[in-house]
Amino acid sequence: MNDSEDKITTSSSMLVVLEGNSHWNTDSKITVNWDKITVPSDQISLPTQADDQVLEIKKKFLAWAYEVSQIQIDGKTVTEHLKIFEGLSFWWMTLMGEKSPYKCPAIYAVFKLHTLEKLYQHYDCRGIIFNGNDSALGQVLNQWCAEMGHPYKKVPSSSKKTFHFSLNYLFSKLPYLIQACVWFIHRAWTRFRHVSSVHITPEKEMTEITMVTYFPNINREKTEQGRFFSRYWGDLHSLLDKLPFRIRWVWFYFKQNEIDFQETVRLRDVCNETQPEKYKHHLLEEFLSPKSLLLAIRLYSKVYKKGKQLKKLQKNFVLPGSQLNFFPFFKTDWDTSFFGSLARDEALRIALFDSMVLTLPSGTFGMFPSENQGWELGLISAWRRHQKKMTILSFIHSSFRPLDLCILSDSRTHENADSLSLPCPDLWAIGISSCLNLFKESGYPQEKLLPVEALRYLHLMGRFGSEKKDLPQTGRILLVASGMTNQETPAHFEMLVEAAQKSGLDKYAKVIIKPHPAFPLNDFLKNYDLPFSYTLSNESLDSLWPSVDVVYCPNPSSICVEAAWLGVPVIIPSSVNALNLNPLYGLPRLKEVKNSAMLVEKLSNPSLVSIPKDYFFFDQDLTRWKKFLKNR
Repeated sequence: MNDSEDKITTSSSMLVVLEGNSHWNTDSKITVNWDKITVPSDQISLPTQADDQVLEIKKKFLAWAYEVSQIQIDGKTVTEHLKIFEGLSFWWMTLMGEKSPYKCPAIYAVFKLHTLEKLYQHYDCRGIIFNGNDSALGQVLNQWCAEMGHPYKKVPSSSKKTFHFSLNYLFSKLPYLIQACVWFIHRAWTRFRHVSSVHITPEKEMTEITMVTYFPNINREKTEQGRFFSRYWGDLHSLLDKLPFRIRWVWFYFKQNEIDFQETVRLRDVCNETQPEKYKHHLLEEFLSPKSLLLAIRLYSKVYKKGKQLKKLQKNFVLPGSQLNFFPFFKTDWDTSFFGSLARDEALRIALFDSMVLTLPSGTFGMFPSENQGWELGLISAWRRHQKKMTILSFIHSSFRPLDLCILSDSRTHENADSLSLPCPDLWAIGISSCLNLFKESGYPQEKLLPVEALRYLHLMGRFGSEKKDLPQTGRILLVASGMTNQETPAHFEMLVEAAQKSGLDKYAKVIIKPHPAFPLNDFLKNYDLPFSYTLSNESLDSLWPSVDVVYCPNPSSICVEAAWLGVPVIIPSSVNALNLNPLYGLPRLKEVKNSAMLVEKLSNPSLVSIPKDYFFFDQDLTRWKKFLKNR
């Protein structure tokens, strides 16, 4: 180490950034940990600091997300450069435009970086030492220091990430164009060969409506009998039975362990044999034709080319008033959006939706369950182009997460009347009062917000606090609901294991583990030595509530909403180095557990969450839905 480097590492004006379990014993102005919540007293947890400022940073990020779409490059805005159809810019379908914290972890990195910048300025630091191995973080900090004219030094951490070779890893290293070809061949073999292109002769005597919905998440028993019943739409199925409409269901299949694609084709055929004059069922894959395939290839090629041309935009990945460019964290998301899996997936979906709308008879209105994902914009755009008289309704079907940025937006997004502004439905149907309020705050046009009954939660109507019971001192039953991702599930169980080792489960006689449908636990638990006995259960929550005393569920899980409504104490861990996506975020008396010591205390003395009694819009007769449908 030379004299200048030695001066850097011992300067009391430096800010030290630690990654993971790194330690730093040399003098510094402040020491912050990039990704740990629980840190020694001489360190600052950046996730904790960011969480304290999350609402302020959220506004800034949403403002940036809108403003970057309007930046002019070579005389055109970003949305104009990425125009793929009249009324549809691909920008809104990229990971940057969609803004989903689930799909784009880089968003949380922006929140932490902005917090780091404020700490740096507050403590009047004059340089950065980075002790870690994250190449994106190192690149951002190095560029930032160069911009400020301050010294920067990287000290590699002794801890290394474990590398696991896999076919997916090998596939990811192939050139993007080869990946796209291999992916389509695989899709053709696993899906397209099992269906035939659909040909429809319009029937004029009865009004048709089109409902595009995720598949499966169905009532299997009813569907096997030919009566398609989706849990996304619940009791609306019964209302549709009574209305004088022919319904076209288009199933948007997603891969999971419940039902494979071939079985889905069989169920479609079973359902099409029952009430064919009233209900028709299609898979989106049926609408692939040589013409739509060529369109998908053209769209992918166009997006690929535009992604190369928009490289100048990368210098604008900076929040207003900041010198800190966070693009290195978005590099993978950029490549995925313009060249990789998202570009090819969305190009094909846009083409399939275009073919679907051209093939199906013109309908009075179209509906779909909404999570503000990119594919929804392709669907809206196709309806807008080809069925101009159709009313389009987007149903916010599930619990609402106040920090889920893909649902929220800067108010200017909805004020912009530009033809390439964010494609929107005619109506957003919303069944949760807090969601309705946040939509209003985000600038959604109020005349387009339609309060409706919360279909997925109607089974809770009249049951507010119905499972509230006196908590026994011993012999309690704990329900552990698992998460749906590789990130949250291990962290969720590790904290419980640590708590059990600290006698946190002494008051509990039984632990029931309920796996998430998208994340089976059999293999996971085989390699996990749990220090307590447990029972795996696939029973419905309704059958479990009467016997459960306390619930322990992951941060983003919607099970906590149901538990809170019924009066069951719920314990929720903090998010795992990610934005807090808990649907109960912001409610009084909600205190998330950050470590095993807090979990031990909560297990011993669990508390109820104070959820408002008007949280859901309820009506057994579906009066709001009925009024909307009858007016069509």
